[in-house]
Amino acid sequence: MVRSMPLAATRAAIRPDAAQVGGGTDEEATLTELTPEALARRRRKLLSGFDRFSRKVATPLERQFKGGSAEILREARREYETLADEVPYKGNDGDLMKMNIVGPAQLLAVALVLRRRGHGSEEIGAWFENAFEFPGSWLPRWLIRAVFPLVRPLILSRVRASARASQERRHPDEFLWELVDGPGSAVAVNIQGCAVCQLYGKHDAMDVVPFICALDDKMSDQLGLGLRRTGTRALGAGHCDFRYDPGGEPLRLRDQYDI
Repeated sequence: MVRSMPLAATRAAIRPDAAQVGGGTDEEATLTELTPEALARRRRKLLSGFDRFSRKVATPLERQFKGGSAEILREARREYETLADEVPYKGNDGDLMKMNIVGPAQLLAVALVLRRRGHGSEEIGAWFENAFEFPGSWLPRWLIRAVFPLVRPLILSRVRASARASQERRHPDEFLWELVDGPGSAVAVNIQGCAVCQLYGKHDAMDVVPFICALDDKMSDQLGLGLRRTGTRALGAGHCDFRYDPGGEPLRLRDQYDI
């Protein structure tokens, strides 16, 4: 999902307003009926985020495709002007999971341009891998394992609230997920409905979603989150089984699937 659920939950639990658009709690955001002005502000914020994304990924794009990155990103910006209106969680931008669809939507805009230029899923997936860099954790694994129990109650509280809200809303374009008991895991969730799959499926781009899934492993490795999964919906599983054990040994998708 590109962004780390435990880290996002920690940030949101410590600063509940950090992920909100205009403040408010998750419950308040859920009930918000966006006015045309609010929708316009949301759109501007998403487009501004895409512009920041473009600056960060221009170098790996240029490096892999040997020129033309500026024009590719200009085309992708025009593509994202349409995609921005498809990003779910309208009226609920404070939801924990909203950040896990914004990044993939940005990647999709570039992927659609690359596909029109004749590049296949393997090339696009390789660019996904090269485009996203996550700051490596400077904490040793033993210290992560020791500290995590202190923040775990905050994380579980935030995760539980967001998961419960997803079950109540059951919006077809949002994540549908649940917090579960995972023996040996500090945080265990099942993704029953994937917003990334929904968005990419609408644009006939499901073949590149497994490469999005693999980014979670890359981030986990760099941050020492110990993510273990046996499958994802994009790889044919009935649900995505995220099991986090900070400081523990990971189980990566690339070690089990041909991605």
